[in-house]
Amino acid sequence: METWWWLALGAVVVLSLVAALVDGGARTGRPFFRPRGGGSRRTGVPLPDRGPRAGEIWWTREPLLVLVLAVRIDGARVVRVSAERPYGEGESRTPETPGATLALPPGTVPDAPGRVTALRTGDAWEVPLRDFRRRAGEVDRETWAQVRHLCGEE
Repeated sequence: METWWWLALGAVVVLSLVAALVDGGARTGRPFFRPRGGGSRRTGVPLPDRGPRAGEIWWTREPLLVLVLAVRIDGARVVRVSAERPYGEGESRTPETPGATLALPPGTVPDAPGRVTALRTGDAWEVPLRDFRRRAGEVDRETWAQVRHLCGEE
């Protein structure tokens, strides 16, 4: 064989090695080469099992009780859950915040026994994942469908 055959064979071996490293890393879940780029959101990336999920109620750092609407890589979109004691006879209070409210079924939030819980669906905001402290419950399917519609998350 002449010299150029050896060069071609060497190039094929090197390319095969690179392809094997890249493919093997992707199959194990740890890619050998990580793509660089702007802050584009990745879809279909599994999130940790211990973090918040859509439809769950969590306590945040503030402390604030919130319903998680959507979870992303860097944070979660939430709406506030208020837990108020029932009105006494002859008692009147002004609403905490203006906007639409949606009463939650009794027992949705076990942390608030004897309290009336409702969602303040007037505004939703982003909360960093590190600010979630403790899971407090979750909403049923019927309530979830109403919340997604009211908050414009569909």
